[in-house]
Amino acid sequence: MVHKFYVQKVIIGICISVFAIGCTSNFGPAVQESTNTQSSTDENEGETATPGTGGGGSTPSTPSNPNPTPTNPTPTNPTPTTPTPTTPTTPTPTTPTPTEPTTPTVTRAFTGVRMYGPKAPWNVPVAGLPLHAESAKYAEYMFNDFGGTMPEMNFRKYTYPVYDASKATDSYVVKDTNNWGNLNGKTIPFNPAWKQNAGTDAQIIIVDPVSGKEWNLWEVVIDSSAKQITIGNGNLCPGDVFTNNWDTKATKCTGSRGVGINYLAMLVRPWEMEQGKIEHALSMPIIGTSGASYVAPATKLEHPGKVGNIPEGMRFALKITYEEIDAHVATLTGLTAAKKKAVKTILVALKDYGWFVTDTAGGHAFQFEAPESAQSEWERIGVLPDQNFGGVGYPRFMMSKFLTKDRIITIAPSDQYPK
Repeated sequence: MVHKFYVQKVIIGICISVFAIGCTSNFGPAVQESTNTQSSTDENEGETATPGTGGGGSTPSTPSNPNPTPTNPTPTNPTPTTPTPTTPTTPTPTTPTPTEPTTPTVTRAFTGVRMYGPKAPWNVPVAGLPLHAESAKYAEYMFNDFGGTMPEMNFRKYTYPVYDASKATDSYVVKDTNNWGNLNGKTIPFNPAWKQNAGTDAQIIIVDPVSGKEWNLWEVVIDSSAKQITIGNGNLCPGDVFTNNWDTKATKCTGSRGVGINYLAMLVRPWEMEQGKIEHALSMPIIGTSGASYVAPATKLEHPGKVGNIPEGMRFALKITYEEIDAHVATLTGLTAAKKKAVKTILVALKDYGWFVTDTAGGHAFQFEAPESAQSEWERIGVLPDQNFGGVGYPRFMMSKFLTKDRIITIAPSDQYPK
């Protein structure tokens, strides 16, 4: 049997003799050869390592003393160290800075919503309102002013296109040749695709659904290359067009049109006709306006000294029943369903809300949104083009065989409405 001690001695001797190469046993670590790490960058790719330079490998050198005297390392006892405790830091509480709540931007509908507040005179139904003290006299004046030609439904000239300010693509400078309004030198939202109404009045309405602002422009000339609009008169009307009750001086747009009332007030738009309900009075420019007086809600005298019998601001309505309206519409057998609906919708509005005299003109007409902004909508819902039936164009001349003197009543001025 080989003695265990002898075997261990032989092994130790072999390890010493090959010390330069390295040996590992259960009795301690071998001496490790040094290595070099190869770079992984592109600039080192493809290089050839030179032996002995730390490239891909190394050639071991022959030791100078092949039989070194082994030494026994003196063990050292590590000195224990006592860790110094650290005092935990107390976090400093911070008070978060409150952020101010942001007010959401509310965009009201450009269509589908009746403009102005419920107390605006034209938005108040005539039911329950007092008649004018001289109702019959002014009703006769009104009928006689027609001169045998009934007022038309005006979808053409001398009415108003309406544009959405949120669709503006630029800002244009306004030049007011008369400096009558409050826009001279100011900028307004505009889009070069917008056109003024045909006719010498050349009017435009711009409405901002976010702020409720309403701009009224008259005698508009557009110069898109200079981003300038020249006008004969124009105003940024006070108040919010969605809620304005028009019941204080500060909220009245007194500089607009003959009657001194916002252009948009009383204008009939396509969405109203499509829903079959107009919930406000209509606007009617006429020939025979008075140059001596005006009545509320009018705010000014348009043509002082002019000969005429009917004060601007006067309100009229049809004295008829719903049954009479239905019976009349039933006689229009040749009209399309859309035209019949339009005729009924207008007649009901003239009964429930009536109309105001709003301007001086060369004829008589109820004003509907102009073709420059609404023609495609009028056609889409079937109101336009006119349809001839019995020698009458509908809806343009729909009043021709219906409106008579005994059907007209005169309503008291709006400053006499019940509070």
